[in-house]
Amino acid sequence: MITEALLALVERKHRIFHGRMSRNGQHAVGSDCGGSMSVYIDVHGLACRLILIGAGHVNRAIAQTATALDF
Repeated sequence: MITEALLALVERKHRIFHGRMSRNGQHAVGSDCGGSMSVYIDVHGLACRLILIGAGHVNRAIAQTATALDF
């Protein structure tokens, strides 16, 4: 599902994923519980994001500048 969601983001369009809860065969997702699933992945709100890891002086300055720019 993560791979499918990432592909939808790259392509910037929705998609439907069909999978079977088995380890082998067509559309297998590596699960043993049986059954099947269809998942609709919608893509919306693709605004740019800034993710800062850490709270040091450099990230603090970047965060302040980004805020001033309405980022």
